[in-house]
Amino acid sequence: MFGFGSKAAEQRKSEAAAEARVKRAHSVWDYADLSKRTSLLNNIIDTQDDKIFLAYVHAPWSQIPFNDQMKLTMEVMKLDGNEKLSRRAGEIVAGIFSAETFHSLFGEKPLASNWTSNDALGVWHSLGRFCFLISIGSIKGFQKHEVDFVIKTGQASMMSVWRMSKPVLFSFERFNGDRLASVFVTYKSLSSAEMYNTFFSFFVSEILGDHVSFTPEDVSASGIERILKGQVADLDPLLLNKVSSAFTQLQVQIRDYVSQFWDKT
Repeated sequence: MFGFGSKAAEQRKSEAAAEARVKRAHSVWDYADLSKRTSLLNNIIDTQDDKIFLAYVHAPWSQIPFNDQMKLTMEVMKLDGNEKLSRRAGEIVAGIFSAETFHSLFGEKPLASNWTSNDALGVWHSLGRFCFLISIGSIKGFQKHEVDFVIKTGQASMMSVWRMSKPVLFSFERFNGDRLASVFVTYKSLSSAEMYNTFFSFFVSEILGDHVSFTPEDVSASGIERILKGQVADLDPLLLNKVSSAFTQLQVQIRDYVSQFWDKT
């Protein structure tokens, strides 16, 4: 009648929620490997004594002091929220660089000999992954462990959405293993709109099976110099604009989305 019952119910609900959070943190701690325990502890304790730190890492939950248990609980809550955010970022990338988008853009384009649509799709997904890596790497104020966490979680989400067949996955892994390092170096060297356009013409050529050399020198070279070196890239202006626009817009979207909602408390 006077609202006492309602207040008591709300208090019980709040206490139950708090208890559930502690149980969640306890469970995470019990099942976490040493690297994850170390990562959690790095964010809640300040000690220069390696022996004390290692003792914490190996200690069961019951031996963690109560105050640190509460800090760990808050850290796990933050981790859960940031994990959902990272997964969502990966899903956004996978949605833009999807097989459906690939077929709408490249379905009518001729492929090089001995190059299949599975090969092409693998490189297309690689461009999406590259966009994700560039986006997260450009976020200001992020610690290395935060960047690593977003990349690891986001990529897992990306791969789950794409569900690549073995031939597509083979192409994806081959490109990431053989070409990604030079792609990174070349991308960082871009300093003009012309170089930027050339970079994406190279990527479109790679998707279509006409392999080029991703180097800063080749991207900055004139059209005639590239032709003389055998670096003939696809120059379909409409396709280049669609691919580069998708990359650029997604890069800004992912960077702003993660930096805005990331919980650093």
